[in-house]
Amino acid sequence: MGIAAQFAMVDAVIPVLEKTLGQQMAQLRMQEIGALASIALLALLAAWVACMLSRSITVPMSASVKMAQRVASCDLTLQAHVVGSDESAKLLRALNEITDSLVGIISRVRESIDMIKVAVYEMTSGNGDVSQRTESQASHLEQTVSSMEQLTSIVRKNADHAREPNQLVVSASDLATRGGTVVDSVIATMGGDQG
Repeated sequence: MGIAAQFAMVDAVIPVLEKTLGQQMAQLRMQEIGALASIALLALLAAWVACMLSRSITVPMSASVKMAQRVASCDLTLQAHVVGSDESAKLLRALNEITDSLVGIISRVRESIDMIKVAVYEMTSGNGDVSQRTESQASHLEQTVSSMEQLTSIVRKNADHAREPNQLVVSASDLATRGGTVVDSVIATMGGDQG
């Protein structure tokens, strides 16, 4: 085999090699495109998962923050809608329970305030009654004192009037005793003259 035959063989092999090389290049391009498409698809899937994961965290957390802000501003009328059983859902359930507890506490405080209002009203009313009765009793006491003063004055007058007759009786008794002495002395004098 000569050089010309080798060149002829090389010339015959080159198109086959070019065709095989072209086919392998096309396959590599297809694999490259498939790999790039897979990478792109995986990137989209990762972005979607990240978005869903972010949303599954941020939406409940945002709801939790709004719920906490409502509770902080004394708005206890609304309850958060809870879906799921993850930490965010547990947090929302806990906030709902806190809200329910606060509503219960506020209800009991209001009932206690109402009971205190009634008790204060009754005490005020009772104090008014006691004050009125005290004033009435003070008035009656003043009347009693006045009556006692009048009675004392009457008793003094009666005592003074009772002393006057007693003094008159004592004076009359003294006069009678002196008169009896005078009579005795007159009798004695007359009796001595006769004898």
